[in-house]
Amino acid sequence: MYSSTLNWDSLSKKVHLKAENASTLNDLKPAFTLLINALRDHHGRIIDANTYSPIAYFTDYKNHRNVDNRARETEVWKVVNDTALEFDYKL
Repeated sequence: MYSSTLNWDSLSKKVHLKAENASTLNDLKPAFTLLINALRDHHGRIIDANTYSPIAYFTDYKNHRNVDNRARETEVWKVVNDTALEFDYKL
């Protein structure tokens, strides 16, 4: 939605620098986190499809688009980031 507000050339170079020595999906976490934070996407997540665990998510709460003065409750986020959750589908 806000992608047009980014300098994609600059961001692309920064993401590639963070990812240049990655040899595993988990090694890409810094690059993914940078991308999600640059998009200021506080709902953004990259999830490992095999384990359902979050690889990267929005962390720059000083720089998100919507003001939210609620206290961040760690116990609530444990439920949100629970790796026991599954995605299921059928045709």
